[in-house]
Amino acid sequence: MKHHLIAAAILGLSAGAAHAVTFSGTAQGSWVDPIGSFGFTIANNDAGGTADVDWGTPATTNFNNLWSFDGVGSDGGPGWTAEAGNLFKVGDFTYRNGSVTGHDFDGASLAVTLFIINPLNVTESFSFAFDVINTPNNTGDPVLDGDIASIANTSTSATFMYGGLDYTLELLGFSQDGGATLTTGFNSPEGSTSVAALYGRIVEPNVVPVPASLPLLLAALGGLGLVRRARRRAA
Repeated sequence: MKHHLIAAAILGLSAGAAHAVTFSGTAQGSWVDPIGSFGFTIANNDAGGTADVDWGTPATTNFNNLWSFDGVGSDGGPGWTAEAGNLFKVGDFTYRNGSVTGHDFDGASLAVTLFIINPLNVTESFSFAFDVINTPNNTGDPVLDGDIASIANTSTSATFMYGGLDYTLELLGFSQDGGATLTTGFNSPEGSTSVAALYGRIVEPNVVPVPASLPLLLAALGGLGLVRRARRRAA
């Protein structure tokens, strides 16, 4: 009986750990804490528009540099849905790369607000730092001369509780192929505009993972039960 109770307890742990909560809601972003003191402007209008930071005076192009973020569902469209532990699209990141002068902008933080609608109704804010990696325009190749938007810090500033567990948001990276490939930075060729999606996941750190040896342990317990029953019949 003791072995059956142990097996039942382990099966219960396995079933509980395998079950993940599905969350859904919308996302909204705003640019904060710019690195620099002159030559840039910030306009945070993601609700119904986009959150923008642009910098520099056009030199060899007729436009300056621009980072633009559009959170999923911020304009009233479909939001995001994600099972805890799985990636989901947070929003679209646009990088317009002009050839500019007259600025000292080196990056900013994106404050992401998740409006979680189901299975609870809460609003949580997270902050992620982004850097500009400026490439010297000396090759004549737009790609090689392109600049890079890079995630500098994926640590979060807030967590939320559901079902007795603390959940938090991890920013996983940029993707330009629907989440199949993730990178911490993406290139915007000189004189052009590139778009990449930002992906994240909601993590529940207190969940104990199912050990890889669990199937072997259950098989051993099952075999032990069969041996005990065989001995009873023999007696």
